[in-house]
Amino acid sequence: MKSLSTPAGGRAFLLELEIDVCTELTLAEAGPPEEEAVSLPIEEWLSDPEDDQRYETGLRSLLGAVEAMRRTEAEG
Repeated sequence: MKSLSTPAGGRAFLLELEIDVCTELTLAEAGPPEEEAVSLPIEEWLSDPEDDQRYETGLRSLLGAVEAMRRTEAEG
């Protein structure tokens, strides 16, 4: 199996992406708990709690992929 490699500039990109995703994940986690959000009338929701949960899940998946790429680069 061919190993994927990232050019030198790609390493900086991966590090910056990891920082950005971690920052965004921190903001997503700091939002109100789903139970609190759904207790409000729907007209007062700032966003759909299910969308928020999907977004956070997507961020966690992206963070895992970036971390895997960085580990691969460190090993290779």
